[in-house]
Amino acid sequence: LLAALGRPAGFELMQVLSRYPPEELAVALHSTVDAAILTVDRETSTYRFRHALLAEAVLDQFLPGERAAVHAIIAEVLGQWPTLSTGPGELGYHQAAAGDLSPALSSYLAAANDAERVYAFGEAGGYLERALDLWARVPDAAERAGRSRGDVLVGAAQNMGGAGDFDRAVAYATAALAEPEIAGDPERGAQLW
Repeated sequence: LLAALGRPAGFELMQVLSRYPPEELAVALHSTVDAAILTVDRETSTYRFRHALLAEAVLDQFLPGERAAVHAIIAEVLGQWPTLSTGPGELGYHQAAAGDLSPALSSYLAAANDAERVYAFGEAGGYLERALDLWARVPDAAERAGRSRGDVLVGAAQNMGGAGDFDRAVAYATAALAEPEIAGDPERGAQLW
């Protein structure tokens, strides 16, 4: 669970994810710390892998279906307890990895909105890229997003431009110009050019 989570986690999150009673979880965590697999960050009271290679080795032990099931557990927990999550971007990642693409699309768009509010344009653009990657695989993407694919492309272009990544901004703007609702609107097309 910790390897699939991909970040350090506190005891509360580990308990909710594992569904172990506190005493059993403490014993399991003690044994992994004693075996030098995990380490405790005393400042943040979190558990993490001693080395990133150990986390990768644990992830490599999962078969594809098993990995998706673990991500589904993580997504369910983070969805039910948002205070244990780092935000909708993390939730979207685990939803997508579990194969739950419609909610992942919504989570990525929410994460992009959150990032835009604090002027984190590069981060917002990245979340919009992930949403666009899922777009064709989500049957009701435009309805779920509350906007068209062209609007998401424009948002990605604006955010990438705001982050100073002009090559990607131009690529997204060019893709947006090919979208029917933008291609058919000369004023909008001119603004985008």
